Amino acid sequence: MKYLYLGLFLLPFIFSTQSVYSQSGGVEGNITSQSGEELGYATIYIRNLKTGTTSNDVGYYNIKLAAGKYDIVFQYLGYETTVKYVEIGEGMQELDISLSAISYQLSEFDVNSDREDPAYTIMRKAIAKSNYHRQQLDSYKARVYIKGGGRLLDSPFFLRKRIAKEGIDSNMAFTSESVIDVEFLRPNTYKQHVISVRTSGDDSNTSPNNYIFGNYYEPKINDAISPLSPRALIHYHFKYLGSFTDRGFTVNMIKVIPKSKGDNLFAGDLFIIDDQWSIYSLDLQTESYGIVFDIKVLFSPIDNKVWMPISHQFDIEASIYGFDIVGSYLAVVSDYEITINPELDHSFEVIDEKIEIEKAASLELKEEKKSNPLSALNTEEELTRKQLKKIIKEYEKQEMKELNSENISLITVESIDSLASKKDSAYWNNIRPIPLNSYEVKGYQKLDSLAVAEKEEALSDSTKKSTFRWHDVFLGGSYSFGENHNLRVYSMLEQVNFNTVDGLYLGYKMRYRINTSENSRLSFTPKIRYAFSREAWTGTFKTEFDFGQRLRDAFIYVEAGRFTSQFNKENPINEINNAFTTLMLNKNFMKIYEKNFVVVGFDKRLYDKISFQINTEFAERSSLNNNSDFTIINWKERTYSSNSPTNSELSDTDFPIHQSWTAEIGVQYRPWLKFRSRNGKKREIANSSPEFSFKYEKGIVTDFSIVDYDRIELGFKHKLKVGAGAALSINVRAGSTLNDKNLTFIDYKHFMGNRSPFETNNPVASYRLLPYYDYSTSSEYLSGHLHYRFRKFLLTQFALLRMTGLTENVFINYLGTQNSGNYTELGYGLDNIFRIFRIEGVLSFQDGVFKEAGLRIGISTVLDFD
Repeated sequence: MKYLYLGLFLLPFIFSTQSVYSQSGGVEGNITSQSGEELGYATIYIRNLKTGTTSNDVGYYNIKLAAGKYDIVFQYLGYETTVKYVEIGEGMQELDISLSAISYQLSEFDVNSDREDPAYTIMRKAIAKSNYHRQQLDSYKARVYIKGGGRLLDSPFFLRKRIAKEGIDSNMAFTSESVIDVEFLRPNTYKQHVISVRTSGDDSNTSPNNYIFGNYYEPKINDAISPLSPRALIHYHFKYLGSFTDRGFTVNMIKVIPKSKGDNLFAGDLFIIDDQWSIYSLDLQTESYGIVFDIKVLFSPIDNKVWMPISHQFDIEASIYGFDIVGSYLAVVSDYEITINPELDHSFEVIDEKIEIEKAASLELKEEKKSNPLSALNTEEELTRKQLKKIIKEYEKQEMKELNSENISLITVESIDSLASKKDSAYWNNIRPIPLNSYEVKGYQKLDSLAVAEKEEALSDSTKKSTFRWHDVFLGGSYSFGENHNLRVYSMLEQVNFNTVDGLYLGYKMRYRINTSENSRLSFTPKIRYAFSREAWTGTFKTEFDFGQRLRDAFIYVEAGRFTSQFNKENPINEINNAFTTLMLNKNFMKIYEKNFVVVGFDKRLYDKISFQINTEFAERSSLNNNSDFTIINWKERTYSSNSPTNSELSDTDFPIHQSWTAEIGVQYRPWLKFRSRNGKKREIANSSPEFSFKYEKGIVTDFSIVDYDRIELGFKHKLKVGAGAALSINVRAGSTLNDKNLTFIDYKHFMGNRSPFETNNPVASYRLLPYYDYSTSSEYLSGHLHYRFRKFLLTQFALLRMTGLTENVFINYLGTQNSGNYTELGYGLDNIFRIFRIEGVLSFQDGVFKEAGLRIGISTVLDFD
């Protein structure tokens, strides 16, 4: 059950929160509209302390304060801000607040349809200044209180009884709370220290450091394109709704309208402060993977130049795989300490070139005469959008070059107080700014008791792990012997299958792992198999050593034994897929041979951007024949094909028993690879750089090896996300056999073909209709795959389909060898069906002449290779 609880808490973005300290006095009351409507989760900000809280779901608030005078600011989206000046003594003062709805003023061009909506010039200026706002602070510190919860409204019918048995119902909320101290250091370092954390239902293995540092000036927010992104005008329409004045600032209300509805775009209202072009507040909605987020954020001036978020409210609705979940998260930021970047501590006016054409031209001409454009940040009173963008881009580039030679785009440092999860109810009742509602109270009571039961069960299970149980022989299991020794027995069900050479075969596999010093690991993996039709035992033994900190990102392995292998060592057909097509369709696509072998390999990341692999194999290789004609469905017009592959270049692919010595070297280079750093450990940012690769294969002729060949291959692959949900992927490889004195068919260059109706391979590295071995070659080749995933194409023009997560793909696969001609596949696919599957229609051509058509079913590319 703990995974269900954890899933509920990972649903939303989480951006910030606060802690309120116990004091001798304070103020409390109810916040309502003038008509008496309760204003739940209104923001209360104590200006003197740069701290605040929110009201609860019915508008009640309670703030404990030391004796003194305070300016208290009351805010609620859509209502005028109210400031109250209070003097606190002993005891609680009652202060009820009635907020007035904002009265918006419309500009005169709203009625003139011949002129551009003023929202566009406001947004162009705000977008131009977004990078400036990201760099405006050298640092800040704050304390954050986060409360999140959710309720399970419905579940798949086959799980309802078990969930009810666990005592889970729609009246019980799953709740988590945490108090975190956060710190930001420009340009890209975030620190967080968890003071306390409490999660109902799963009080162990909690991960309170999931505080996600969000900045609403970033181009993307959790993969959704921000209305302040440089590409926002491509994805959004904007509409001016009016303006109002708050504390001397003019605030513009902008309606954000996505040009096409779907995942990873926002819709709603954005409030922009005039002249500063910074965010006043936002009320936006977005959807991702079937989860709908309703986000409300209020900002407040920490000083007159800097507005920071002080409260975040997230409401979530999710319908995923039969589960209906609702949730809400509240985050309140307090105790701000900010340091303004002195290099950007200068006020200037942003000029929109589209509106003020002559003034912009004059400023552009003036800039051309400057030897140092960066000086304009601190000297000029006016800058065009283009100038500002150019200056900030150069500023960021120089700063990152000086501070960060390792191309690390984000650095996070996380720590947890040793007593964080041990705070009692009295502590939480004292610091909690918002009382729990009835759902949350029930959730804590029920799920805390479940946590105790689960802990007892886990303890019982841990004692059982040292004892081998009879059914583990068939179902597998994992056994720990102290902290550093682990034995895993794999389920026999995973090792049972069928092919026409072995017939039914049954395998057994286990792995013993030893954790040694400096995070290094040594593992031993024996594997055996018995093939019933050819009455043969085979098996391998593999030893692998991961060097850990001794030699970063490096491991060595040795494997030896006698086993079967596909002719194409990249294994183009999955064993389960082959068993299905063989037994049900009478099509035995997998072709295998047997080898007695020893292989030694070493993998190492030489530098952050360069990886290196080398391996060598000594083998005795034997051909195999079919030994079984068993089938479940007998198609009379079909018979099993020979285990010898057919090939257009080599008329007879059979080979005698022989010995071989082969070696392979591979290098991959990703020149623009970027990283994130978490607690000193770097992690790659996926697809942040294209990959260039080189591979050299050698058949070494000796007294005990007959193979003699040399082959090189160059490769390039990259995936580029385009806009909201679209992606372009490319994979190209070209190679040549430089020396072909003696190759068996095993040593030919093979390609990832497919004749099964099921596609189980990487969709950007495999063909859909290509015969597995027809065009394998001993000469030069060119292989290419181009795949584009549309967010909006044909069927996805309809918003209802697009909102289900459905996407459309088009792809082109190409192969050129001396016998394939110009083999080309053109395909179209419906992807992410039920957020799991894809269906593709494919046409193949040879030298421009139509060859065949086919239909393929596979796993969604969103899950398969993102």
